[in-house]
Amino acid sequence: MPRFDLDKANALMQEADYGDGFSITMMAPNNRYIEDQRIAQAVAAMLAKINIEVGLQSTPKAQYWERFDERIADIMMIGWQSDTQDSAKFYEFLVMTPDSKTGYGQYTASRQLFKSGGGPADGRDSDHDRLKAAGRGIEEDRAHSLR
Repeated sequence: MPRFDLDKANALMQEADYGDGFSITMMAPNNRYIEDQRIAQAVAAMLAKINIEVGLQSTPKAQYWERFDERIADIMMIGWQSDTQDSAKFYEFLVMTPDSKTGYGQYTASRQLFKSGGGPADGRDSDHDRLKAAGRGIEEDRAHSLR
């Protein structure tokens, strides 16, 4: 995780022609997670430090999930525990998310990273190696998107 550097963050915003900031929407439940509403408020406050104005809306979980499925905000709060304890499930859900026009996420081409089979004995990468490669790709893209 990169260290906190407000000056660098502001410089990156300036470099991306967002020196004056911009506005986004965020939605979070207010009775699903421990301190969920306060966490969402903290995220909004952090983003405000680099001139990103967050229109935060929080709702009870009974109303939140339908709106989550509709992807009505730019940022949607979610958290969960994998039923299988398999970290690949987190990558698949968060990184290979559907695009509203194409139905595929940015990492659709990387789905092969999560196909089972193969391993060191047959000369193919292990699941662990494929997950590490996916993580590196995500980290590279994140770094490029911040420049």
